[in-house]
Amino acid sequence: MGKRKRSEILKLKKCSKSETNISSLPDNVFFQIFEFLTHNELLNCRAVSKSWKEKSDYTLRVTNKELVIVNENTQHDIGIIIDTENCVAQFNTIFHLFPNITNIAIYSTSFPVAVLFYAFRNKFQYVTTIEIDSDDFDFKIGGIIAECFPNIKSLSLSNVEIADNEVITLLRKLQLEELRLVLADTTGSFIPAIPNTLKLLHVSYCAITWSQQLLIGPKLCLEKLEVEEGTIGKDFFEFLDNVFPEITSLNISCSVLEDLHCFVHNKILDFELLAGEIRSQYFFKPLCSVKSFDVDIHRLSENDLAFLLQMFPNIESLIFVGSSKYFTFTPRLINSFKSLKFLKKWSISDTRMYTEKYIIYNFGSENILIPAMLAMTQ
Repeated sequence: MGKRKRSEILKLKKCSKSETNISSLPDNVFFQIFEFLTHNELLNCRAVSKSWKEKSDYTLRVTNKELVIVNENTQHDIGIIIDTENCVAQFNTIFHLFPNITNIAIYSTSFPVAVLFYAFRNKFQYVTTIEIDSDDFDFKIGGIIAECFPNIKSLSLSNVEIADNEVITLLRKLQLEELRLVLADTTGSFIPAIPNTLKLLHVSYCAITWSQQLLIGPKLCLEKLEVEEGTIGKDFFEFLDNVFPEITSLNISCSVLEDLHCFVHNKILDFELLAGEIRSQYFFKPLCSVKSFDVDIHRLSENDLAFLLQMFPNIESLIFVGSSKYFTFTPRLINSFKSLKFLKKWSISDTRMYTEKYIIYNFGSENILIPAMLAMTQ
């Protein structure tokens, strides 16, 4: 970044509100620290560029007293100190400078979110993505979001006290495509209200009882499901097959994975798994539809991995995530690898996990390091 003359920086500091509009600045001008006055409040900004004013993909991030605007194209950000007592006036300045903001992310335990939402509800017409992580909301967030953000497509709520009836309100009033709930007070009774527009559902450590959701009636058109729980087993897999038969992408994160013989969904193409332990490894029906398998092997044994590879005989892409210094290729695991006749791509995140010698081997168009013992796989 080129240095600017001190006199030029001081001149900018003294500029009036109209003169400090970002659109009036020269192209490709960045300031490590650029201060300007508005509404008698001092805002500290960094990395300001004219080109930002011409784009619409901005993200607002609020953390207690700091708001960060991130330009998704350049990844440069503007950090602005927010005074909670004067936040409405300061937000007014933000939306004056960035009228086409599309993404809002709020991480706070004390920020007056409800006040801001209502104060600026007429300026959120371009907002399509909202992410909120807070445990200090004292209002019905479902109704407020539905009223203030009529055009959002992606909503993420973490540590928010939101019950099923509020989730249903959101699903009925908005055309959501993605919904993420983390540590929410939902039992899953909102699931029947999921519209055909929703393509991705993420639930982490919610109070959902999967067995109770089997009686909801019509099957739904969800495409991707991400679940994070302590134990995942028979109830979940039966729910998956009966309620979401159109799912093509599944992401499971759990401490214990069991009853895989109940996993019979035949349309899943992409499967990601992070599990601490796999139980009940007996007869199962191979899932031939799965083409891509990502697995975290940090806590899995060699037998666990061999078992999983046998479940997905037609995979074309295999990605190992995580590492374990005790991990090695047993005869059973080697045989499981050799049975993967359609494998085209295999990658590992940490080559140090193996004790065997390596060779460079070509899978399709990609050269990767693999243990020499597996050179006969292809």
